[in-house]
Order: sequence, then structure tokens, then C-alpha cells
Amino acid sequence: MRLFKNILVATDCGPAAQRAADIACDIAVGSSALVTLLHVWTVPLPSYAQGLTFPLSEMEAVGRQALHTEAARVRERSPGVTVKAVLLPGLAWRAVLEAIEEHGHDLVVMGTHGRKGLQHLFLGSIAEKVVRSAPVPVLTIRDPDDR
Repeated sequence: MRLFKNILVATDCGPAAQRAADIACDIAVGSSALVTLLHVWTVPLPSYAQGLTFPLSEMEAVGRQALHTEAARVRERSPGVTVKAVLLPGLAWRAVLEAIEEHGHDLVVMGTHGRKGLQHLFLGSIAEKVVRSAPVPVLTIRDPDDR
């Protein structure tokens, strides 16, 4: 019985997200699931960036390179797992929810930074927004060094 067949890993390519990708691949091995790494690069909001210009093509290229490096790491670690890499612009939590709907993901695995207090209040939590809104199970993974 295949429990999951289409796993989405929302990644910022950091340590917690890398651990999440590794765990997603471990789950995928047991169920022959496809793993999709989704990296979302975000353009700063206009209210914070009035009068500033951003090198969007450079921001996208940095995101593409980070995703390419992470996908290569994941494929090398888990050679029996089919890994797809997707780069999108936008708001990360919204892109994750849209990807679930558009591509039929049945599990989301994502790292979380475990921010608390004022940091959480001002920066928000992508993982929290996904957990509260996703129509499928969401597994959040903390980096063990993030305390």
C-alpha cells in the first residue's frame, strides 16, 4: 500500500529544509513517491522598498542555483527516489498551497525555524500558514541546532 505518492518539500535550502528533504526522501523510498523540491524566491513588498530597485534576474538566478545545488545533494543522498525541482516567484506559503492544489501533492514536508516572540510576530511563519491552510498533512521539521 502506497501511503503517499506525491510529496512536496517546501525549501529555503537551509539546514532545517535540508533535513526535511532527507526525511521526505526516506518516506518516498517506502512508498515509491515522487518528491518535488519547491523553492520560492520573493520580491520585497513595495511598502518596504519604495524607491529601490532590485535585480530580479539576479535574485532568480541565486534561487535557481541554490535549488540546483540542493536537488543534486538530495539526488545523491537518495538515488532511488525521483526528485523534481521547481523554482517560483511569489510568497512562499501561497506558492505551497497553490502547488498542492495544482499538482495533487498528498504530503507537504518543510523545515521550520521555530521563531518565537517578537521574531515570530514580525517575520511570521511560513510553516504555520501552510499548516493552518493546507488540505493535506504537513510534516514540519526543525533543525536540531536551531534552539
